[in-house]
Amino acid sequence: MDLLQILSLGLAGYGGWGLVTGRVYAKDGISSRLIEKTGQPTYFLIVCLCYIGVGILLYFAAGQRGG
Repeated sequence: MDLLQILSLGLAGYGGWGLVTGRVYAKDGISSRLIEKTGQPTYFLIVCLCYIGVGILLYFAAGQRGG
C-alpha cells in the first residue's frame, strides 16, 4: 500500500465521518466553508458522497498504477 492509497482512504474516511457527525468542510471559491446537515441537507449529502467516491476511485487508481 503506497502513500496515495493511504491518503485516498483518509479522504473517503473523512466523507464517512462527515455523514456521522453531520458537518463537513467544502471548497467555496478561494476558501472553504462548513456545510451542516441541518442547514443544507441535499448539498451536504452530495459533498460527502463526492468525498467518499473520489477517495475510492483514487484508491483503485493508485493500485493499478503500480502495475
